[in-house]
Amino acid sequence: MLRMTQPRHKVSLSLPADLVAWIDRQAARQRGATRSGIVERAVRSWARRSAAKDIEDATVAYYQAMTSADHREDEAWSRLGDDTFGSEEA
Repeated sequence: MLRMTQPRHKVSLSLPADLVAWIDRQAARQRGATRSGIVERAVRSWARRSAAKDIEDATVAYYQAMTSADHREDEAWSRLGDDTFGSEEA
């Protein structure tokens, strides 16, 4: 995925030696990689997983909060969709 170059902000982090060693190993395995690049990719991956988990949690909360009437309406819309566009089971 291509990203527009975003302004960079320099930060200072204190990490345990084992994590710094892991970052350095990852950077050494990838031509042209830097510590900053490795940390950025790791944090972006973490952010994506966190966002996906937030969506999953919100979806579960939505369905758990549904009333009986909401469930009946959901079923009615589902049947209408199946009748209109065909069922996946067909």
